[in-house]
Amino acid sequence: MGAHSDIRVTCSNVEPAGVPVCDIVHLRSFRIGTVLAWGFVGVIPAFIVMMVCFALYEAAKTIILPLGLLGVVGVLVGLAMHRARVERKEEIRGAFVDSSTPSEVMASMMSMLREHEWMRSSSFDATVAEAIWEGGARGIIVRAVTKRELWNIDPIANWFEAAELDEASPGFDVLAGVEREADDADEVSGAMGDRVVPRRMMRNVRMAGGWVSFVIPGLFFVRELVECVQTRQATVMLAVFGLLSLLTIFGGRFSTLYPEQWLVVPGGILLRRPARGRESWMIARLVRDECVLFARQTDGQSWIVYVSDGQETHEEHVTEEEVKVLLRAWTSPHEPPALERLSDLAG
Repeated sequence: MGAHSDIRVTCSNVEPAGVPVCDIVHLRSFRIGTVLAWGFVGVIPAFIVMMVCFALYEAAKTIILPLGLLGVVGVLVGLAMHRARVERKEEIRGAFVDSSTPSEVMASMMSMLREHEWMRSSSFDATVAEAIWEGGARGIIVRAVTKRELWNIDPIANWFEAAELDEASPGFDVLAGVEREADDADEVSGAMGDRVVPRRMMRNVRMAGGWVSFVIPGLFFVRELVECVQTRQATVMLAVFGLLSLLTIFGGRFSTLYPEQWLVVPGGILLRRPARGRESWMIARLVRDECVLFARQTDGQSWIVYVSDGQETHEEHVTEEEVKVLLRAWTSPHEPPALERLSDLAG
């Protein structure tokens, strides 16, 4: 175990497969020093630039010079941020280059968290997963959370067929309770069939930040609608707030904007993508022992998961119930199915 102020890093194994898990518990806290630092680094320079732009406009009586200055400053800031990001990625890769065991991963993780405040955010999680894979610690799970207690991962002991990682799907409750009797599973699956759409809408609202994310644009939409009825003239803002409300409810990852589907199988994940020019799917298989999985809690109800296989890092936003099922399936003692057995999923 490693500890530093409000950070705790622990490592354990999930039996019976012996899957290593590295847990990072980072308790969020308000720091006045951080706020002041952001003020000096960001707000004050931005205020100075705006004052200079205003002075240029007053002197030249044209907006060209202020816009030119803002353009130059924007390019310089963008280049500086890009360079800093590249340097941080290289530092992360260097930190994990010799971390081939769970204990070495934990030590490297604790060292980076202690030295760099930016390591506590989710900005570099994908890079961390890639660096751990390159270091040789494949098969490891990393969980980063902001809660004091983490649940124990209980691997799914029974064999199961590939299932969508979607808590609104009819089969999700069956998978979450896969050890139940077959009659109970059929009853749950049948009851869920009529509630897929409402549950998916509820899921999308939670993933968007809760009901506040829907109520606020909804109230503005009603306000604009009343005004449009009174004036008998539609406005752009009516369309904007209406679209925001609809996206909150229907714009989840299962819309046409997010065609990739994640399916869980014993010891792995299947990725289904539409095949170009054909009414079928391309299937990619991610196997636990060949990958690194990094899961981070982004707020009280949602997580983001990265899975790196050395060639590509895959990303998915999931609910807490979905990440629990994902990790239970990922740590299953059964071998993942061969691609030859997955032809039915390709359509």
